Amino acid sequence: MFLDNVPNGTRFDSAPLAAAMTSARFKDRLLGANKEVNVSTRAMTVATGNALNLAGDLASRFMLVKLNTGLERPEDRSVGGFKISDLRRWVVEHRQQLVAAVHTIVRGYLQHCRQYGGTPAQVAARREVTGSRFGGPCEILRDALLWAFPDLPDPFLGFKASAVNSSTKGDAALVLVVLDRLMADLAGRKTAPPWATPTPLSGVGVKSAQQTRWEQKFLARWARLSPQERQRRYETINPTEAADKQWRRFLDLVIIRSGRREVRTGRARFTSAEIIKGLPSFSFTSTSDERAVLEGVMGGKSLSSVSLGRWLKNHLVDAPINGLTLRSAKDRLGFHRFWIERRG
Repeated sequence: MFLDNVPNGTRFDSAPLAAAMTSARFKDRLLGANKEVNVSTRAMTVATGNALNLAGDLASRFMLVKLNTGLERPEDRSVGGFKISDLRRWVVEHRQQLVAAVHTIVRGYLQHCRQYGGTPAQVAARREVTGSRFGGPCEILRDALLWAFPDLPDPFLGFKASAVNSSTKGDAALVLVVLDRLMADLAGRKTAPPWATPTPLSGVGVKSAQQTRWEQKFLARWARLSPQERQRRYETINPTEAADKQWRRFLDLVIIRSGRREVRTGRARFTSAEIIKGLPSFSFTSTSDERAVLEGVMGGKSLSSVSLGRWLKNHLVDAPINGLTLRSAKDRLGFHRFWIERRG
């Protein structure tokens, strides 16, 4: 299946195509008719375009191949300059030899594996990417190429290049930052010291002993600053206003640190419904619209526990990003709960 000239700048994403590429058969309703079709997917999908923006699940299903002629107008090249002037005709004429060569390489590699008792160490050491969406035969073909051509790089780097060049990676990283802060805030409000999570019943104007000691230290530092320095650091010259603002930021830091320890160890886990419920009461130092971020990465779909949970499982779970990995597991009631681990 050849998808020619995907428009430049297009966010190339398709859930049906992604499903078809990794399933033996594909089922869907025939357009314009009330009829379901069930067809084999034994076809290779190829897409071409300039600066392709692979997104969604397609980013990990396509192997990126770049063609660079070094010419400003490659379409003006003469076919006489190619080693094989008519490539299509040559491939048809030499198909038997090409297929035999591929089978010979794979057979030779498998025989070597049997003699070695498993994957040769020199092949495993040259794997630069852990795997692909396809696994099985695809992994064997990759290893056979690494075995037969020791001077060539890991072909699976094409999958990695697709992900790096995908806008989805930026979307996922942004969502992970939002989730990391939100989960830590939700967990911290349950585990932080009582003085760090005051309630409306605490009384207006009532200060804890911790706040009183903190304000004394803050005012001592305040007295040593010039008026210009006070304005630059705290955007006010009123000591009461500055102390109140900094104290609330300090509480937020205590809550986040306390909650993050719980989330990192998996002791605090949240369903997608609990995550959404926590959005309106997001920490007071937040400066962005977290709800808009989550809705944006889902293509503007209405944010619900079902849509968020499905997106997280399909795009973010078990995908390491900047040292963080979103994990998921079912609880006793069958609900998926999420938490974030730090790797390394």
